[in-house]
Amino acid sequence: MLLGTDHYEYSVYGINNINTLLGLNPFSGIFSNPTLPVDPLNPLMNTPIDMGAQLFDDSSTGQTPYGLQPNGQILYTVAWHSGNQDTPGISSTIEGVIGLHTTITSPHADSQFCTGNTIILTAQANGGTPAYTYAWSSSINGNLGNGQTLNIDSSSLTPGTHTIRVVTTDAAGRIDDDQIQINVSTCQIEPNPINIDLSPDTAINPVGTEHTVTATVNDSNGKPYEGILVIFSIIAGPNSPWNSTGTTNASGKATFTYTGDEGIGTDSIIAFINLNDTIESDIVTKEWTEQEINGFMTGGGSVLKEPFVPSGDRPGKPKSDRVTHGFELNCDAGKAPNNLEVNWGKGNRFHLDALTFAVCRDDPSIVPNPPTAGFDKIKGTGTGKYNGVSGATVRFVFTDAGEPGMKDTAHITIEDALGNVVLDVFGNLNNGNHQAHNPDFAS
Repeated sequence: MLLGTDHYEYSVYGINNINTLLGLNPFSGIFSNPTLPVDPLNPLMNTPIDMGAQLFDDSSTGQTPYGLQPNGQILYTVAWHSGNQDTPGISSTIEGVIGLHTTITSPHADSQFCTGNTIILTAQANGGTPAYTYAWSSSINGNLGNGQTLNIDSSSLTPGTHTIRVVTTDAAGRIDDDQIQINVSTCQIEPNPINIDLSPDTAINPVGTEHTVTATVNDSNGKPYEGILVIFSIIAGPNSPWNSTGTTNASGKATFTYTGDEGIGTDSIIAFINLNDTIESDIVTKEWTEQEINGFMTGGGSVLKEPFVPSGDRPGKPKSDRVTHGFELNCDAGKAPNNLEVNWGKGNRFHLDALTFAVCRDDPSIVPNPPTAGFDKIKGTGTGKYNGVSGATVRFVFTDAGEPGMKDTAHITIEDALGNVVLDVFGNLNNGNHQAHNPDFAS
């Protein structure tokens, strides 16, 4: 819009007379006023514009008069003249799209909500002077709260058609608003369409082998959900309790693999996801039977013990840092002979009386792979005497990583008859060797 004005007397004879007729607030200030507000993104406010030899832009960030309007927008004028001091300004331009602007970005206009749904209200402000405040209201329920984003329980809104309005105010006091209509009704919320299926339903494998279950997450139409965190849990059985997690792939599938080396029996496994509610799969089972690997392991040596010092020992003495052991143990706890002796510290000793559980398996991370004997790790439990007192227990894991034995490992945990841990040591052999044998091996 071009408004006729006079260079020096715009406020009396020129632009403000037109402003009055248009219903605009008057412009204030003079062309030499150095403190006018500036919109740095508008080229009229920051860059002289070459209009040719006879006409040029005489505006600048310290000259243009302006008027603050009721909606918070600032209207600027631009005066053009020929450069002749005796020639008055010939026009002025009102720029009306400078200032604060706000838009409701969520939800979409005319959205439908059932009571019990969550309505996410979000607005975005641009222009003006940050920071911004946002005030939300409903044409039916009144004030809804403040903030750029609000989560509203639709049950708190009266059923009907609501005009949702946001009023945004910037740091300079400018105000702008936006509004949309939404509908809230007492419709029934459909059941959660997400399903989780766990498979296989059942399986049987020998102790010491691996088992994998697969969880599939999809909707009621079979569409897979990607990126869902699935929690797997062994809730009963010899390998319980055991929890693990996995994330669904593009096919909606996540897997859980574990080794059943805690003895014979049946594990019960479940999978679930936590979204708005906890959604569980059916329970599947895994039966562990007698292992197929037979054989035995012999050997012994010493492991240096650093983090654990039983009561009565004095840390720092070389003797108390070394744990020696010797054993002959069968993969089948029902077969004999089974022997284990452990000595450490100042006279501490353990003697195995009975092997209560044992399992042998091939650990693919141990070289050579496959091992000559068909297995390279034995794990088990037993009862015996600690310093001559019955009722002590032992848990052990021994590995055979080939000759000469420096890569073999031992993990031994011993508890006394009262359940106190008196030894817990793990490490590579410092001296000695472990040797896995086939069942037909004859020494």
